[in-house]
Amino acid sequence: MAEARRPLNFSRVSPVQRLIGVAMTAVCVGMCFDHAVGVTWVTVGMSVAGVMLALGRSGVTLDFEGKRCVTYWGVLTRWSNESRPFSSFDRVSIHGIETRGRHTGARISFPIELKGQGADVWLEGHQDYRKARLKARELARTIGLSLEDHGELRDVNHLDEPLRDRLLRTDEVPGALVLGTSDPFRTATTYRKAPEPPTGCKVVATDGMEDTTIEIPGRFRTSPAGILGSAAFVLLVPIEALLWPANRYQSSGPAICFGLVMLAPLFLGVLPWLHAATSKWRVTVGHSALTVERLSLFGTRRTLFPIEELDDVHVASAVEPRYHNLTRRTEYPAALPFVVARSDCRAVAFGVGLSNAELEWLVARIQHAIATRPMTRSLKR
Repeated sequence: MAEARRPLNFSRVSPVQRLIGVAMTAVCVGMCFDHAVGVTWVTVGMSVAGVMLALGRSGVTLDFEGKRCVTYWGVLTRWSNESRPFSSFDRVSIHGIETRGRHTGARISFPIELKGQGADVWLEGHQDYRKARLKARELARTIGLSLEDHGELRDVNHLDEPLRDRLLRTDEVPGALVLGTSDPFRTATTYRKAPEPPTGCKVVATDGMEDTTIEIPGRFRTSPAGILGSAAFVLLVPIEALLWPANRYQSSGPAICFGLVMLAPLFLGVLPWLHAATSKWRVTVGHSALTVERLSLFGTRRTLFPIEELDDVHVASAVEPRYHNLTRRTEYPAALPFVVARSDCRAVAFGVGLSNAELEWLVARIQHAIATRPMTRSLKR
């Protein structure tokens, strides 16, 4: 007989809040015993607030044996319990939220919620999108609900389905069906023709016997950081050349400081802009893996996705909270769209700077190659 799973508790009171409550209580109690302050309504109220913070209880408990979701709150003990059956929910939702504080700047979190009939139930929040997605998918599988990831709904029976299997199951393989012949007896067969590139597209796709290679050229673009960095570097170099022979530096300290100031525009503005301007991508779709390579003057960066682990390939941008860190702001503005390839372990952006028509065709071309090429599954020992 299978062992029943223990209830899972999500507390809404953090250890930092409890520490603040203990500190408030200690300070207010000390002020009550101080003859200069004494017992006042303020010190008593602050003491009560500190005790409630230190001993408060609030959160959600998922009872898998009873198939119920219990929301509770109280001080030291549970004062209120609101119970709802799992059948009142239809999905586990995850979405990104960006908040901006006056002093902390932008912060991005990914809350996990239960949605369905009635009010939504907030479970917990994560700072990392990958961890939040894995946690939400585990909860959806355990409870038996669908998964909603930033508006994309996954059925409970296909939570772990890779992109290739999903395209074949839903018959959403890009490309038109073409009627052809494949044997001397003229037996009619159909196959998927690769999508045609848009007019003026400079992306080159080549189908080979072993793989499909897509060459994506880099797009030269001006960058304010690159222009300012180049101007500052050009101005500082003559100044350094004039000051150094005059023996103006009496010690090595000022020389090192001025050298760092001179190199700062180079590393912060010129090199990132030069890296983005000279970069190009190569996407290779093989029988068992999708490989994305970024080639530039500074080397090659390669990312490999096994076909059986590839979750999705689609158009996105860094404006979306879940992809805010895939491109650097010193290289590309956040609003520039790109193609993202994603799995449970990693995600990579490529094709930044292409037009919307080129990006849509690039996604369709990659999905077509993934779905139509026979896959060789890896042997796992």
